[in-house]
Amino acid sequence: MKVKCATQVFSHCVSAVMNFLATQNIIDSDAVDTATLLLFFDKLFDSMNGSFDKVVNGKIYRTAVKTNSVHHNLWEKSLPILLSMKFVGKNMKTVSVPTLRNWIVTIRGFQYLSKVLNV
Repeated sequence: MKVKCATQVFSHCVSAVMNFLATQNIIDSDAVDTATLLLFFDKLFDSMNGSFDKVVNGKIYRTAVKTNSVHHNLWEKSLPILLSMKFVGKNMKTVSVPTLRNWIVTIRGFQYLSKVLNV
């Protein structure tokens, strides 16, 4: 899968539209949970790819990481969420996939680098 396609689906815009449609009962109201998940991953993607010095289009996590930036709080809050997530396969059995484990390793790596580089 290309990351570009994933970032288009796991985006703020898709999340906002899905949330709106669900709250207006145009689609199933359970879609609000999916919209929340999409927004969560949008923020994580942005926090790993930011390079701007200033906030652009309200995307606060697309900025560069600094000592007191919001990235650190997001990463700290994201780890327990990612650790609690499960993929369910056939026969409703939990399956292990590298996706969640890799996100956790990446976040911990960014936290470590931030500490070592004092940012």
